[in-house]
Amino acid sequence: MKLRWLAVAAMINNLGMSFVWPLTSVYLHNQLHQSLTVIGVVLLVNSLTGVAGSTLSGVLYDGHNPFKLLRGAAIILLGVMVGLTLWHGWPIFPVWLAIEAFWLGGFKRRSTPLVQAFIVRRPNACLTPSTSFKI
Repeated sequence: MKLRWLAVAAMINNLGMSFVWPLTSVYLHNQLHQSLTVIGVVLLVNSLTGVAGSTLSGVLYDGHNPFKLLRGAAIILLGVMVGLTLWHGWPIFPVWLAIEAFWLGGFKRRSTPLVQAFIVRRPNACLTPSTSFKI
């Protein structure tokens, strides 16, 4: 594996995440007809729930099985994304966003250490001895 592709994937992921707030603002304003003040509050709650999710996942990460946490968060996030796709009107849209931010805050920010902890616990589960890392 080449680390260059990992860097490209991380860049694409961060680029995509940078579109979330502007596109959410446009959707809330143009489609759901909310004021910019309401949009600011929605994005504030979104950010705060992400911080809460990240903090909780840090506490859980210290005392539980990282693989189960990673799998559980992914399953919950899948359910939230389905719900957000099916029910995206006002006022349920900001509720889904807050739930998504909570779980994504825990999942995305903790996924790298969780995966690393899983690899350390089971080194042969993800990598073979012939795998080499080159930049």
